[in-house]
Amino acid sequence: MQLWKSDEINDIFATNLPDLLIKRVSIDSRTTEAGDLFVAIKGQNYDGNQYVKDALEKGAVCAISSDIRPLRKLATDEKFVGDWERKTTVYSNVHEDLSTELTHKLPSVVEFPKRSIENAKLGGNIIVVDDTLEALRKLAVYSRKRCTGKIVAITGSVGKTTTKEMCRHVLQNFGKIYASTGNFNNHFGLPLCLANMPSDVDFAVLELGMSAKGEILDLSTLCSPHIAAVTAIAPAHLEFFSSVQEIAEAKGEIFAGVVKNGFAVINNDTQYSSILKQLAKDLGISTCGQGAAFDVIKSSVSKEHTDVCLKYKDKQIDYKIGILGHQHAKNSAIVMAIADLLSIDVEKASFFLRDFKASKGRGEVKKAGGITIIDESYNASPEAVKSAIITLSEIQGGRKIAILADMKELGVESIKMHIELANVLISSNIDKVFAVGECMKHMFDTLPDHMQGTYALSWKEMNLSLKGELQDGDVVMVKGSRSMSMDKVVEWIQMHY
Repeated sequence: MQLWKSDEINDIFATNLPDLLIKRVSIDSRTTEAGDLFVAIKGQNYDGNQYVKDALEKGAVCAISSDIRPLRKLATDEKFVGDWERKTTVYSNVHEDLSTELTHKLPSVVEFPKRSIENAKLGGNIIVVDDTLEALRKLAVYSRKRCTGKIVAITGSVGKTTTKEMCRHVLQNFGKIYASTGNFNNHFGLPLCLANMPSDVDFAVLELGMSAKGEILDLSTLCSPHIAAVTAIAPAHLEFFSSVQEIAEAKGEIFAGVVKNGFAVINNDTQYSSILKQLAKDLGISTCGQGAAFDVIKSSVSKEHTDVCLKYKDKQIDYKIGILGHQHAKNSAIVMAIADLLSIDVEKASFFLRDFKASKGRGEVKKAGGITIIDESYNASPEAVKSAIITLSEIQGGRKIAILADMKELGVESIKMHIELANVLISSNIDKVFAVGECMKHMFDTLPDHMQGTYALSWKEMNLSLKGELQDGDVVMVKGSRSMSMDKVVEWIQMHY
């Protein structure tokens, strides 16, 4: 299916591309496919310009580059003489004063050789620009303007990816849906998602992430949502902020990009909800939480799903979510509020949550012999770990085992926040706790002896210490920050039990 027309690309970059079938926009030459438009992003530790040749060989019909010198060098390499097969047309719209090297010395046509593999695809079109990230953003802006559907943007300290996926899962039953992939939510990921958004979708659900003030404002302005939702405010990325209030203010930047007459969805139960409401004062506001328009008045967790009783407006409905956790019940209220704002029947929308499944490492329920694993290994923050512990405590079964690793980016109060988890573990009657990492050691040492499993500095050491520690009937929850690689622990348990 054609995603971009040549006329549209020509309109953006003032080029004269021939008629091309552009199916997708890519920034990773390793996954580039035939029909792609490859944008050679230059980052701190990599330079996509080095891989333009690879992208074209894989069938990309066009590439956007800020430096084609790697291609020119290749074209004049003597060992390739006589092996040139096709020509690549280069369109340069770089200003002369910004890049003399490219504008004055760049030939109108660059020749380069065919890799010695069967049916290698060479040739294509290269658009030379001064800044490829800005070029990607131009594609994103154009794509947003041509889109006729409703745009939903979601952020929050915790739960934003799962809420985004839950929203996608529901809305796909009511029209053509597009959603950002995985957690592509930063200054690279969101423009890429927008650039790949079809123009004829009915709904698009996008995730916005941040690690610094001003980033959400930029992303929200870029995607101009009709509805913006904040899942929760909690200590996360505190290494980059002076306080949780500052995090709330930064997350609230999402409302600045909302279109005129748009809406905000705000969680009444989260910290600093009053700040969020103030930042959204020019929008229509729909609230979730205790006493709000969408209020989860009861939720309970089993081994297979979460039961929810939701009160909204003057109605009350019961439904199931195919993922475990009270936090997901609260997030489902946000999804129902979004559905309502999109004029979708809430009761019908809630029905589809019963077969919603967790994403990898975000609450997946797995089996290892007679052991049940709750895989929360993707990431961790204090609020998310506390929620996972409470969920673990309520699942029916044998012993409740928590395997917890360090929570990163918490700043000067990191040790304190790790230690505070001990009280949650004790009050939740967790049977055994295994700890990984320097920070989690402080928490581990405060636990009663009967709760202490083993401590390890790394996931590798933990795997060795788990031998013989687990038994049939155990319910094991594994959680830690991404850099702690706790997914390796999950894999080890599955292989050895």
